[in-house]
Amino acid sequence: MAGKYLRGAGRCRQTGGTLTPAALQRLWIAAQAIENGYALLTLHAADFVGLPGLRLLTLRG
Repeated sequence: MAGKYLRGAGRCRQTGGTLTPAALQRLWIAAQAIENGYALLTLHAADFVGLPGLRLLTLRG
């Protein structure tokens, strides 16, 4: 799971995503969702751009 987290952080930076402390926490949750085959429901879709294997559901605030 840590590998997915680190790859996600690198990919996020490559695609122009922001890596604030809150974004890093959301990325850790995303890695767990990928690892366990879950979809992730979020208000912060921009933090997950380019993460392979992540099923993303977005909310509009």
